[in-house]
Amino acid sequence: MASGIRRRSTRHGWPVARSKSFGNRGGGVNDISTQGNRRTRLTIADVCADLGVSRSTFYEWRAKGRGPRCIKLPNGDIRINRAEYERWLTTLEEAA
Repeated sequence: MASGIRRRSTRHGWPVARSKSFGNRGGGVNDISTQGNRRTRLTIADVCADLGVSRSTFYEWRAKGRGPRCIKLPNGDIRINRAEYERWLTTLEEAA
């Protein structure tokens, strides 16, 4: 077994290779890297965890136009550009 790959059994009993760098989420849009391990697109869960707010609070801010600008993917998932998120945080600091 390669050092960066771990094997996990499925319900069918066949092993599935998963890379440690992706964890349980797999690949996709969210795994685009910039500097080191920083992703350029964040999930709502990432933003909520960073701010310490609930998901419903984030959606409330978004509905009122008070949250960061979001990208809606064709599959319905929402992502926030890291640069936009940091710009939005800066505007909150300036308003305080």
